[in-house]
Amino acid sequence: MTSPVSIAGAAMTAMDRRDLGLPDLAEEVVAAALADAGLDPSDVQLVVFGNAIAGRLSDQGCIRGQVILHEAGLRNAAVVNVDNSCAGGSSALHLGTLASRAGTGVVLVVGVEKMWTGDRRATLAGIEDGVPAEDRLYLHQHHENPSGSVLMALNATWARTLMEERGATLEQFASVVVKSRRHAAANPSAQFRTEVTQDEVLGAPAVVEPLTRLMCSSFTDGAAAVVLTGERPPNGRPRIRSSVVRSGNGEIDYHARLA
Repeated sequence: MTSPVSIAGAAMTAMDRRDLGLPDLAEEVVAAALADAGLDPSDVQLVVFGNAIAGRLSDQGCIRGQVILHEAGLRNAAVVNVDNSCAGGSSALHLGTLASRAGTGVVLVVGVEKMWTGDRRATLAGIEDGVPAEDRLYLHQHHENPSGSVLMALNATWARTLMEERGATLEQFASVVVKSRRHAAANPSAQFRTEVTQDEVLGAPAVVEPLTRLMCSSFTDGAAAVVLTGERPPNGRPRIRSSVVRSGNGEIDYHARLA
């Protein structure tokens, strides 16, 4: 039987903090998550740090977590960096869960991203680092579009494939947006806090057919963190019963096949 893992504390910054740099965002959310757990930085044995594009946008590779968290007071903790594109946060939580189950002690999982730099092209290039390098030239040659984002064109290709192969509908895509915005409206830290209807999603300006603007995610600056422990917290905080990570739809050639 696997050891239980509990979420002892959690926190997130507002998801529109263009005024703060990466260290400020990380330090704020770490302090808040540890306070929520009733712990000190010295109690943390391991930090799993997730980030996708700071390597390109801030010129800091290899040891991003160590540098960004330098002033967070985590002197006793080892830091493991996770760079796994859009799956970075879920991957970091998965690894943190495995470490906690293995008896590591208090594990702090942190995700931080700063996408607004004043240079939209640089941010898009950072996002495109999540595509195989050998595919990027092809994508730009075959998927250039008025939005300036070849990844939105690639997402549109995936959407059309789901519609053709599995019978997905535009209304189903729109319902995902409606659900997400409904949850966001109840979260004071969310970037967008206004609910939308299915008709509003479908009637929004097209980015790349069949995707509309409300179906496409925006640039965001913010951070989130959770504190994991193998002990059941006295206040009845939630437990993580399972954690699984898969690639794409489970097929390793998914990106290349649809490019």
